[in-house]
Amino acid sequence: MAEKRTISAQDVLADIRVGMTDEQLMTKYTLSDRGIQSLKNKLLAAGLIIQAELDRNLTSTQNSAPTDTKVLARKIAEAVRAGWPDEEIARTFGLLADKLPNVFPLLIKHGYLSQEDYDRRQSRPEGLLDIKLDLGPATENLDPKVGATPFAVIRGRTLLASLVLAVIATLVAGCIIWAVWGIKLESPLGIALSMVFSQIFMLLCVIYLLYLTKLSPGALLGPKPAWPLLRRSMLVAFPLIALSIVGNYILYLPLSYLVPKFVDWCLSCRPPMIIPSANYADISANILNFIVIVLIAPVIEEFFFRGLLLTRWSLKWNVQRAMTASSLVFAFLHPDNFVGAFLLGYAMSIFYVRTKSLFIPIGVHMANNGIAWIVAGADIFLGEPYAANSLAQWQSFWWVALFLALIVVPWAIWFTKRHFPRTDLRIPYLALQEGT
Repeated sequence: MAEKRTISAQDVLADIRVGMTDEQLMTKYTLSDRGIQSLKNKLLAAGLIIQAELDRNLTSTQNSAPTDTKVLARKIAEAVRAGWPDEEIARTFGLLADKLPNVFPLLIKHGYLSQEDYDRRQSRPEGLLDIKLDLGPATENLDPKVGATPFAVIRGRTLLASLVLAVIATLVAGCIIWAVWGIKLESPLGIALSMVFSQIFMLLCVIYLLYLTKLSPGALLGPKPAWPLLRRSMLVAFPLIALSIVGNYILYLPLSYLVPKFVDWCLSCRPPMIIPSANYADISANILNFIVIVLIAPVIEEFFFRGLLLTRWSLKWNVQRAMTASSLVFAFLHPDNFVGAFLLGYAMSIFYVRTKSLFIPIGVHMANNGIAWIVAGADIFLGEPYAANSLAQWQSFWWVALFLALIVVPWAIWFTKRHFPRTDLRIPYLALQEGT
């Protein structure tokens, strides 16, 4: 059972009245956003502070510069009203203790402090406000390792659990579709509808997590890049597609001779992008596939894997480790193209950290999926769609992978060395908040 905690009301009141922000209070007292609100409600209920004072503190801390002389005077006056001793006021605000007798009259003269407040402070008995507020058990969701950021209220396992729930919900929705409308899950339309539901449930997860963290989408999206930068970045999708093919052969070709059934299952997990049929249901499936794969999935997946998961793990560990871990999770969701998905996720992480804009990885992700769509269409036009290829046919194209490897592997090494994030780089969310 979690141990209950108490916090001195005197300490909290003093911190609020000298202008500490909610984020600073969260860090000092190890509280979540909800915990701060609960603490303020307890202070209001006890009559130790009024709502107007809380509102004034919020407005002043949002709009004032800490180095402003007027702000400094106000904070010293608040400390006096809170009953701080002279030594603590001098230490906190960088003043000489023997100069304070000259400071207090100036505060009274210019209206920052009333004579009554000053006299009350001088005559206040020790320990008048030294009462304890019972906050109950410490917030279990708060992770102090990530600092006073919105991501402190969620953990990596919360993100992964929401992802698992989205997968389970997709399977349940597929079963309902089959039971109610008779659409088989392995049919083209059934596969397309399953993909639609998977993105819907992932979107719900993203919305819920943004609600928990009190973040707006813009806080993760970052600035809009210039079109030339976005265009150049999207060209990276071409070598990424080639790397994906090379990576698949490196991983699955040896295994295809050892465990052919497993490899055949992994490769067959890939949903058909384009179905060569004039059937109305298949045409509908093609339209849904294009909308989901090329337009919707890149946006939702980048928000989840780069905007939320990468940021959360970067705050807890470091940027490099978080890039690898989040890319692995992204790859596990694409077993048909595990290596390619990992490389794509890692490249998207590099783009996000380097440019501080989620628009770039979204654009590259769209271009990557769009190229795959065109390639699938070319296969159909040539009369041998990828989905119809047997494992033996797939094995026979090993020379294509070797040829591509000679071209794109040197490029991949150059790209990684040039763009790999330095250890001192800040994760985009923090960099944008700090204006760096």
